[in-house]
Amino acid sequence: MTEPPTEPRSSLVVPLMKARVPAEVQLEFPLPPDEEPIREPFAGDLYVTYALELPDEAAAPGRRYEHVARRHCAELGVAPGELRRQATVNLRNRRPDLALSWYPDVRAVTVSLGEAVPAGARRALPGGLAGGPGGPGAPGGPGAPGGPGEAGPGGVPGAASGALGGRVPGGAEKTAAAARRGGLEAGLLLDDGFLEKLAQDVEGDLVVATPARDVFVASGTGHPDGIDKLRWAVAQVWSEDRGDADADPAWDVPAGSLLTHRLLVRREGGWEVLAA
Repeated sequence: MTEPPTEPRSSLVVPLMKARVPAEVQLEFPLPPDEEPIREPFAGDLYVTYALELPDEAAAPGRRYEHVARRHCAELGVAPGELRRQATVNLRNRRPDLALSWYPDVRAVTVSLGEAVPAGARRALPGGLAGGPGGPGAPGGPGAPGGPGEAGPGGVPGAASGALGGRVPGGAEKTAAAARRGGLEAGLLLDDGFLEKLAQDVEGDLVVATPARDVFVASGTGHPDGIDKLRWAVAQVWSEDRGDADADPAWDVPAGSLLTHRLLVRREGGWEVLAA
């Protein structure tokens, strides 16, 4: 029996977006510098950390994350300054299935990543990245407006009638939406290639809501109703009903994955907080 290929540990590094921790809840006794997880400011109250994504059957999603500290970089063979590039490439490779679910009533889209793909089972995507030309999310391709990845009735996020995993029956849309999230969607904020292609499908500057680590909803500054939809999505994720038995599973996320209420706008290749 052929053994599955062994992945180099550097290929397990993925980006984990985090929200800034208020000073009053920071550790009273900070970790030594070499043990402190690497943190890089991003935009608004967000910053980027990096972690090794490891299989773990005992964990609810079947995987766990070990944060990368400076002392790990030598072991991984990756300089701290190269972590962002490495993690972004790994995210593309580990989550090749990407679904774009456009709302039927406004110009806004929910982007969902699939589950992690084991080594040896990954396939190259058109254009060499998620959402490459002619691939998922390309105009006229799966996930494009009017294409097979368009959201179903009511604009349920992730209700991709033609999402890469196959057709989803209408009665199971919400459950499938929650199950299909890959847990790292906010990390797409780092993928310039994907973002540039997504920006071509909206008017004005690209605007993104990442209220949680596994939620990514986008529109453009040229679509006021789309911006309203993003604010609505943020309100759904941060709802006081979150975690209740009757909470909408399409938006019900673990408390530990919550990030920010703010919307981010991409201008000249950089991110800033969108003015209210």
